[in-house]
Amino acid sequence: MSITDHPLVGEVADLEDAELGKRERNKLDKRRRIVAAATALFQEKGFEDTTTAEIAKAAGIGAGTLYLYVESKEDLLVSAFVNVAGDTWAEAFDLVDPSADVVDQVLTLLMHVTDHHEADRRLARSFFKELPFVSHSGRDGTNVVADCFRLAWHRCSATRAHAASWLPK
Repeated sequence: MSITDHPLVGEVADLEDAELGKRERNKLDKRRRIVAAATALFQEKGFEDTTTAEIAKAAGIGAGTLYLYVESKEDLLVSAFVNVAGDTWAEAFDLVDPSADVVDQVLTLLMHVTDHHEADRRLARSFFKELPFVSHSGRDGTNVVADCFRLAWHRCSATRAHAASWLPK
C-alpha cells in the first residue's frame, strides 16, 4: 500500500481532482474537512475535551456521517497526528542544508520535528496516550511513525532531488 492510499492520511498530496469523479472528489473533500476540523479542535481543546459531535459540526457534516469516514475518535486522532507530523517533516526537509555534513543534516531534521512537538505537546501527548486504543483497521498493520516519514517524503516532492543529494544510498 502506498502512503497516498493509506487510510490514516486525510490528504492526498499529488492526486489531481481531474482524475476523480465528482463523488470521489466530494468524499475526499469531506474527509479533508473532517481531519482538519478534528486537528484544530484537538489542538485547541485537547483530545479528551473534544466530542465527535463538535468535530462533525466544525466539518459541516452530520454526526452520523462522521462514522462513515472513521471508526472512532481515536482513529481521527491518528489521522490528525499523521497529517501534522507529515507537514512537520516536510518543513524539516526544506530546512536541511545540502552542503552540511550528514550529522548536521539529521540534527536539523530531528530538532525541527522535536521543536514542533514540544510546541504542540497537547496533540503529541494525546496521540501517544491513545494509540493503543486505535482500531486495527485504523492502524492497518502499519507503523504510524514510518507513515509520517513517508507522508513527509511524499509531500516534499519539490525538494525530493534536494533531499536525495544527502540521503544515504
